[in-house]
Amino acid sequence: MKTPDPVLQRSERRLLAFMCILLALLQVLDLHSSLHAAGEGRSETNPLILWLVAHVGFSPAVVAFKAAALAVLAAYYHVVSGFNRMLWPSISLIPVCAAYVAVVLNNYS
Repeated sequence: MKTPDPVLQRSERRLLAFMCILLALLQVLDLHSSLHAAGEGRSETNPLILWLVAHVGFSPAVVAFKAAALAVLAAYYHVVSGFNRMLWPSISLIPVCAAYVAVVLNNYS
């Protein structure tokens, strides 16, 4: 298998880093917006978080879930950054980021 061009590989690594940082920021905004929405009387709809809420309460459940999501994202970056090519794994984060933008905007509305 041919080794990718170092300039291309560097660009793909930067794209991966940018997408992961963006998604991490959106996770933090989702945490904040979820707590904000709950303070206004809105309820959580994620069944995984709701299960955790039943065991530890709302705020700890949301924080734990977001911490887990950030840990998975860090592991994803660690694994994918070791690939020779990172373009498609980076591009695959675009719809995930778009979904979180929609969630955060909905929570703040």
